[in-house]
Amino acid sequence: MIYPGNPGDTISTSLVTSHLSDSPSFEAISYVWGNYSDRAQILVDGQLYCISKSLHDALHDLRHPDSVRTFWADQVCIDQSAESMAERSDQVGKMGQIYKTASNVVVYLGRGTEHTETDMQHLQSFIQPYARGEEAPWSHIPIPDLGRSINNILTSPWFERMWTVQEAVLAKKTTLQCGNYQVQWTCDLRTLRALVFRIKSAVISPVYHLHGTAKVDWTPLLYILESQMRQAARKEGVVLQRNLLDVAFDYRYRKCVQPRDRYFAVLGIIEDDRGGSMCFEPDYSISVEEVHRQFTAEIQRISEIEDAPLEEFRAVDPSSLPKCLGVDPSPFPRLGEPWIGSFTPICTSALNDTG
Repeated sequence: MIYPGNPGDTISTSLVTSHLSDSPSFEAISYVWGNYSDRAQILVDGQLYCISKSLHDALHDLRHPDSVRTFWADQVCIDQSAESMAERSDQVGKMGQIYKTASNVVVYLGRGTEHTETDMQHLQSFIQPYARGEEAPWSHIPIPDLGRSINNILTSPWFERMWTVQEAVLAKKTTLQCGNYQVQWTCDLRTLRALVFRIKSAVISPVYHLHGTAKVDWTPLLYILESQMRQAARKEGVVLQRNLLDVAFDYRYRKCVQPRDRYFAVLGIIEDDRGGSMCFEPDYSISVEEVHRQFTAEIQRISEIEDAPLEEFRAVDPSSLPKCLGVDPSPFPRLGEPWIGSFTPICTSALNDTG
């Protein structure tokens, strides 16, 4: 276990041996190893142990000052020595089950910068629910600022690596963390469909799309979310089909003279994904903003996409920690209220599986 500590303290851990068949309680870290020649030391059962600087950074940012947190991290939980190829092969074969079993998968993007708080707030603004008829939270932020923030997050090396796909897609709950800030969601079908809907409907909106600097590549995040969505659909016995929002999003950079045609030109491709009728007809007499509102409202109605509750999306904050850590959760602030400006590090415990 990584024991409680403060910034600057040596990270101290102990190994815990457990069997997945016993349904142990633990979280898992998904991160990029980076340059393995860039090493740092931690204590494992009182002995110095070398790990990559990237994992050291992750454990530092996740450590709690006064209680233990249980994690599975490959560099510690799998013997990395050349003499242990058999164990490594065995453990790598179990990684899918490990990440499926973990109560939470922390996608660690790296240490924060002076922009991280703002970047994560801006990402939060895209996935935060809002009442129908209200303006989307992101619409109050300058589009160039949103573009810089989303690019800062989605160009992280984590989104380029192969192993991280499985680690995130199999998660029950995902915590996307950069430095001291995180955005969190549960990986049930209702939440994931709402999340993808919010992002895609924002990106094709006139306010966002018609801005000259709005060409941000959302696909690294959407690929993960949609893969998580397909996993959840299989678990729930649901067959997912594409809807017109997916089509409009995929072809959002195609050219047309009339902005309303971005919506009208796709109407004949797919009716909907539930077999109902789309109550949406071309009407050039209304504003493009109203066209967008009607179009997305119909997609949401026909596809039965429900809003996921706000508390499923959190910043790094003591209220986001499990109750088992002795934290008294409090309501998470809405966007526009101050974010928590500091992070309470969390203690980590390495979990090994030998069964």
